Amino acid sequence: MLTGNDLLAKVRELGDAGKSEIVRECGYVSTKKDGGERLNFTAFYEALLDAKGVEIGGGSVG
Repeated sequence: MLTGNDLLAKVRELGDAGKSEIVRECGYVSTKKDGGERLNFTAFYEALLDAKGVEIGGGSVG
């Protein structure tokens, strides 16, 4: 799975590709018990936010 600057570069490189293809090409895919493919969108978007310097969770509210 790509992270950081490598992830950002790959997303830019893929440009007009569909969301599923971008997630797959960046390595955020696993195999289900039945052998099917599962795209890990949540992990991808968390890594993308982290790569862009956006901190999510862990902070106190209020």
